Amino acid sequence: MTKSRLVRAALAVLLATPAAGQTMLPVNCATASRAEDEIAHLNRIYGEVPAYTAITDGDEPSIMVLMASPSGTFSLLLILPSGRACYLATGEEIQPWPMPGDRG
Repeated sequence: MTKSRLVRAALAVLLATPAAGQTMLPVNCATASRAEDEIAHLNRIYGEVPAYTAITDGDEPSIMVLMASPSGTFSLLLILPSGRACYLATGEEIQPWPMPGDRG
């Protein structure tokens, strides 16, 4: 599986199945919220850093950013072509998805 497909699969799972400690939010796009500001805010407040990025398909591609911290908090952002950041999900206890052949 290519890295792009892996990232898409991981993001699809995060969006489709709320887990313990996760809050699914209605898409929240603050008008003054620029991607750079939100990424800096998440790093300053929660210690989150970009863990994965993916570019969506479509006429106006957007960027999805999965932010994660060593303590397990996460935020999933959608960055629109305008540069505005939208929160899709936030939560705690993020864990890696097991790859085929991994033993736990």
